[in-house]
Amino acid sequence: MGKKKKRVSSKVWCYYCDREFDDEKILVQHQKAKHFKCHVCHKKLSTAGGMSIHVLQVHKDSVTNVPNAKPGRESTDIEIYGMQGIPPDVLAAHYGEEGEVKEDETPSKAAKVDIPSTHLVGGMVPGPLGAGYAPRPLAAMQPITSFSFADYLKARGWIAMDNIISESLLRPKWRKVAYGGMQPGFDDNHTDESFLEDMVMNANVVKRDLLKVMQDSVSISQYLCIVTLVSLVWAHTLQSTLDENSLLLLDASLFGSGFLVLLLTKEMRSLNLLYHYILNISFFTTGLYMLAPIYHPLTRSISSDSIWAVTVTLVILHLFLHDYSGSTIKAPVALKNPSLTSCVSLNASVVASVFIASRLPSRLHVFAIMLFSMQVFLFAPYVTYCIKKFSFRLHLMFSFGLMAVTLALVYTLHHLLFMLLLGLLVFISVVCPYWLIRIQEYKFEINGPWDEAKLCFNVTD
Repeated sequence: MGKKKKRVSSKVWCYYCDREFDDEKILVQHQKAKHFKCHVCHKKLSTAGGMSIHVLQVHKDSVTNVPNAKPGRESTDIEIYGMQGIPPDVLAAHYGEEGEVKEDETPSKAAKVDIPSTHLVGGMVPGPLGAGYAPRPLAAMQPITSFSFADYLKARGWIAMDNIISESLLRPKWRKVAYGGMQPGFDDNHTDESFLEDMVMNANVVKRDLLKVMQDSVSISQYLCIVTLVSLVWAHTLQSTLDENSLLLLDASLFGSGFLVLLLTKEMRSLNLLYHYILNISFFTTGLYMLAPIYHPLTRSISSDSIWAVTVTLVILHLFLHDYSGSTIKAPVALKNPSLTSCVSLNASVVASVFIASRLPSRLHVFAIMLFSMQVFLFAPYVTYCIKKFSFRLHLMFSFGLMAVTLALVYTLHHLLFMLLLGLLVFISVVCPYWLIRIQEYKFEINGPWDEAKLCFNVTD
């Protein structure tokens, strides 16, 4: 007697590597982890086609072969999901090789099974593979339903229906709809594996260079030095080290150097614009001189400790809200007006200047210190903005020179303040950029079709 027929295993198997599993859910997880995983971001997709589309759209790359697939089965054109989508010839060959009959069994003794000629969604299934029937040509094969194919396998004794046919084949396929209510057989909030196929991770993340970030941080260090110089002038004025004449001479030199920088950087494009600025500054200076008698006794009834505390708080608020990338006033080449936070920062600096000026002994002192403060807080950001637009190398040279002068002046005033300022400049220019680059590795941003639509243009009248 010959050998008895070997029954096909009741396990499902992977099309790409022929590995067998006890459950189709485990098979799907295996395919996502071994065959449908993105090689760039390691995202697990549902199908090979979804993986290739994800790599093309998100990473601007191409995938032509399925990872870890057997030779001849690495094509991404075939949509495989679990046991669904397997080509009929591969499916028949797999079960035909394992479903051996007895060696001495005659064709007349083989079981004969009629195959219903109904439709099977997703592909064609060949005719019976028993020895009792001659193989039919491919053109004569007729599709059958998933139920008939399962009955066919069960009748041949190859595999049980529960292990090869998943529940997803026994009910309608879920599809995404914008309107229309619930779909039969699914909950209202149901989503399948295809819901996350359009998810994109870190699509808008900008990769930053350490040197570029350090160069951008120079603007912050530069303005910190400018505010430090203003504080030094305030301190020397309150100590009567600088008199009215010295302050007025300093104001005039600042005006002259500021206009010279604007002329050299070609920001003054016409005489009319130059005349416009001179006229506005004249009105501004006249207004300050008229308001000096009001500012002088403004805080006479307030203690000095309260004045110093409020002034320091306002200066810190000014530094925290200042717009380091732009100008305090709108430049002729700027496209946007100063932001709200920039305006609040400017107001804080003005109030701090008024508090300092109100502690001075004479009205001329008040006028001189207010004019100096307004020149720095109003026009210094505009002048540095013009220098940066004209030449970035000149901007770096001016910034480093300003840092050196500020550190030298602070060193003559107090050694502890010098160390504090030096450490703050190193922290801003070196430590913070390095820190920013390192934490970019942990940025995780997801986008998908569930996000709200954003306009890519400005809505105008």
